Amino acid sequence: MAKIDKKSLKQQIEFADNAKKANVLDLSADQDLSIALMNLLMLERYATEFGYADIFSNVFDLRQKLIMQILKDSSNVDIAARLLTAAVIKMSNAIKLMDDGENDAAYAEFDMSYELYSMFWGINMGLIELDVVKKCLD
Repeated sequence: MAKIDKKSLKQQIEFADNAKKANVLDLSADQDLSIALMNLLMLERYATEFGYADIFSNVFDLRQKLIMQILKDSSNVDIAARLLTAAVIKMSNAIKLMDDGENDAAYAEFDMSYELYSMFWGINMGLIELDVVKKCLD
């Protein structure tokens, strides 16, 4: 499996974010939107799971419009959605594990969630190749 240098990727993302911010303590609008997209992806998932087709359709349409505000390359929509969905699922799993007192397992899930989220930004910012991420997801 291909390895991604997490420390280097994190530093490059922070550098790029800081370079475009007026106040480096504020989250960028794109990062805020990516968190909103993660919530929309979970709503899609639940709407599908519980048979709410009308809700799914509305959420899907909104998510498609919003994701294009972040993505630099529209051909990455599918992988972007997969990475953000996986990141939010891992985060949800981590919270459940924390509630159950399984802190070590929870931290591992949080770490994986952050890796997936970083891969999303790495692809979008052109810092990592799509092929590398696909190998990591397989």
